[in-house]
Amino acid sequence: MTAYNLLDAIGMINDEDILDAKEAVRTVVNHMTVRHGFVVRKRGRRTTICIAAVIAIIFGSFVTAMAVNEDFRYAVYSFFHISTPDVGLPEEDEPKQSNDLEVIYETDIENIVNVEYIRINGNFDYGRGLIYLHGEAGDGSAFYTIKNGQLEKLKTNETSLAYTWKGTEYDIKFSWCEEDGAIYIYSTGKEPANDAFWYVSPVNGRTDVVTLTISFGRQNDYSEYTFFLNLNTQEVTDIFDGCGVDQLSGITSTVFSKDMSKAIITCGNGTSVYYCDMNTKTLLMVSEFTGMPVNAAWFLDDNTIFSYTVDENSKCTCWHIFPSTNECTLLFTDLPIYSRTSGNGIIFTGTRYGLYVDLDKTTYMYDFKTGSRAIVEGLAYSGEDATVIMNANGTKMLYAKFDYTADSLAISQLGVIDIEKGMFTILERKGYEIRDEAAVSWFDNDRISILATNSSGEKYLYLYSFTS
Repeated sequence: MTAYNLLDAIGMINDEDILDAKEAVRTVVNHMTVRHGFVVRKRGRRTTICIAAVIAIIFGSFVTAMAVNEDFRYAVYSFFHISTPDVGLPEEDEPKQSNDLEVIYETDIENIVNVEYIRINGNFDYGRGLIYLHGEAGDGSAFYTIKNGQLEKLKTNETSLAYTWKGTEYDIKFSWCEEDGAIYIYSTGKEPANDAFWYVSPVNGRTDVVTLTISFGRQNDYSEYTFFLNLNTQEVTDIFDGCGVDQLSGITSTVFSKDMSKAIITCGNGTSVYYCDMNTKTLLMVSEFTGMPVNAAWFLDDNTIFSYTVDENSKCTCWHIFPSTNECTLLFTDLPIYSRTSGNGIIFTGTRYGLYVDLDKTTYMYDFKTGSRAIVEGLAYSGEDATVIMNANGTKMLYAKFDYTADSLAISQLGVIDIEKGMFTILERKGYEIRDEAAVSWFDNDRISILATNSSGEKYLYLYSFTS
């Protein structure tokens, strides 16, 4: 599947993101690396901030999709511009740093956007609010947190074990730390035989166990399986014991409910989608609820599933599924999927919220749980040069627009839709050509990061907090 196919199917990935990021950083499979954006400017350039203030929030529900309903009243995310004083970040000729990590600049722009500017010496990965710095030959690796403009080194633990699955032995070694009652992990691994990979991910609300996902094969032969791994005893247990998941082939994705008692399991990249309840040992195809084939599904909460199917005209039908009562409710019909070719339609994010773009580029925020939508004024979404990404807790959506005339990712606009506050803030960037920008993502739930390098190969993270 090409990157353009992925964009058409998912609506939030483009070729330049993938290629630039691939060249700049190693792939991190542990879900620790969730990237989002920052802004670089040359000294003396003027910055324009656009602040969004909600005018009204009025919810409605749909049973059919997107034909404008005269009786429907919209929530509105509107915005206005504020001119700020000249704000400059350090130029290319900063002195060499004395530490492995160094915060070299921090500023507030009109008390609206806070900027942290970090230079990092060495190989690193980042996400979920932490930086993982790789030591030489695996020695001296460590996690760092950034608080109030200061870098703080955290206690780093190491776990090592061997596990055999379907005749292949996996050599599991990973670093982790505990901070503020949560586990943070850096892990990725590949065995020399059979294209066998593994990765470890934290479990929400747990500090004693993590999930261990192991896989083998590639393309059509790829399959994976997820276990619990106890950090204290190193015992590996089958999450799906007695559910029949071990009889499925070609598993490409497993997504858990927040309470970890249920899972959506996708096989063959969407050819078959299953719902599993580990408490009742139930395994069902999601299509058994809808009565139609399903292309994708995910949890809106522990007891509600959103699912959809796409027809030959690239229009989708969407449902709410309530497995505990075996109910299925039709939510939308004839909802077009956004593509570069059509220029309009829905952009799914795999979460409760998505965007709908009209042909005139009017953009709406959709709430798939309530069935409501809200106009996001000031956002004229263009899928040819933009992307959107939700933060981990589903409260904010990142909007980034790229300058494709530049040699790197070159983020020209950076915006945040704050769903809880009903605000849209957008920052016009200048000076992004100073360094090669490789990736934009959420650093944590509130800060956006841009990864960049200079002509000497030195690496930087730019962290933005939209505070209003």
